[in-house]
Amino acid sequence: MKHINRSEILPGLALLVLLTVLSPLLALQGERYALEGMEYYQRGEYKNAIEQYLLADKSANGSVPNYHYWLGRLNIAVGDTTNAKLWLDKYLQSGEKQHSTQVQNYLDILSRQKKIFSQMDVKNMPKYIYSWNSDYGAILSPDQNYVYYTSLSPAKFEKENIWRAEKFDSGWGKPYLVESLSSDKNEALGSFSQDGKTAYLFGNFEKGKLDGDIYTSRFDGKKWAEPVNLSQVNSSQVDVHPAVYNDKWMFFSSSRNGGFGGMDIWVSEFRDGMWSLPVNLGPTINTSGNEQTPFMDYDGRTLFFASDTHPGLGGYDLFKAVKLSGDWTVWSLPENLGIPANSIRNDRAFFHSKDANTGFITTDR
Repeated sequence: MKHINRSEILPGLALLVLLTVLSPLLALQGERYALEGMEYYQRGEYKNAIEQYLLADKSANGSVPNYHYWLGRLNIAVGDTTNAKLWLDKYLQSGEKQHSTQVQNYLDILSRQKKIFSQMDVKNMPKYIYSWNSDYGAILSPDQNYVYYTSLSPAKFEKENIWRAEKFDSGWGKPYLVESLSSDKNEALGSFSQDGKTAYLFGNFEKGKLDGDIYTSRFDGKKWAEPVNLSQVNSSQVDVHPAVYNDKWMFFSSSRNGGFGGMDIWVSEFRDGMWSLPVNLGPTINTSGNEQTPFMDYDGRTLFFASDTHPGLGGYDLFKAVKLSGDWTVWSLPENLGIPANSIRNDRAFFHSKDANTGFITTDR
């Protein structure tokens, strides 16, 4: 057995004590930059936030995994997949567990996103389309001449109303209120019939109604008729986001009993002149959280929707799943649409323009 004397042990002990004291000091040196970075993040100034977190990481000599986590998230926010992966990998390599599940979900999403769309470019609609308040749920009329959407823009009616803007060769015209589809309560237009003469809406158009139902309205060539409650599909709970495919299948979100969480996605079939009893899409699509804004693509198999519970990058993310059989409850596992369709904020609705490589997303990024 080798004898170890006191003089051989002390230098090692001194070094261990020194490192234990030094690491918190390095972290404290970076904390000021991290706090400034968090302020920039909360204001949505992501590039400035990245600069501050880089300074924080440098000051801490790379010893604070939380800075790596935030640098990963912030690079997701600016759409820099390469640097996002770099920092997220560094976080996992640190061995810290606090955000490890979330970080692994991020990395899985980033590694798969090229399989969803080979390329996607996102740009803002013209500024005059927006208000200072909420604007969401944009869809095209079947003739593709108008975009309809819901907005809290100041209007003759209170709350959220339905607006539309005409499409010209030079771009979009100024939006205006669709008065016949608006009221002093909240409304949203979900979809159209194939001929464009029937609109499927969410609203509270009846006196005393509070829960929110699905309605239809017919266009007479000049204006939309008074909305009619679609009682076959509605419940005593909230029923919203009606997306009708091929005049035969209606997908919508509902908080009714019999679901798996808060808001679930359901489907009803139009047969023998009326809509059938809705069927829940099942636990592959629906979760213990909220699924909403369904959109069935034109192949009749690919469903797009938003969820706040399937693994995502932010609050609500956009997903797609493929129907695998004749049963509406048999689906492929939902796939996150990745960057830039999704962000670290809420991304709530997806619409694909027919026979085109364009569409709309709703986001608060």
